[in-house]
Amino acid sequence: MDYQRAERMAPLLPDHVVKVAESGIAVPDGTTMAEVRKAGYDAALIGEALVTSGDPIERLQELLA
Repeated sequence: MDYQRAERMAPLLPDHVVKVAESGIAVPDGTTMAEVRKAGYDAALIGEALVTSGDPIERLQELLA
């Protein structure tokens, strides 16, 4: 995910739209959940960070903390 692009785009989306960040969330050198929230997104699509984790449930709990 190009965080700078996502940061620029979030304010352009109407308030009634659920904003979903995707790609590169919580992978090494990727975007953190804190950055996603700060940019104004309501949700994130997380795949690789969970699939490559030895314990996906624990990893998800870490991301939500």
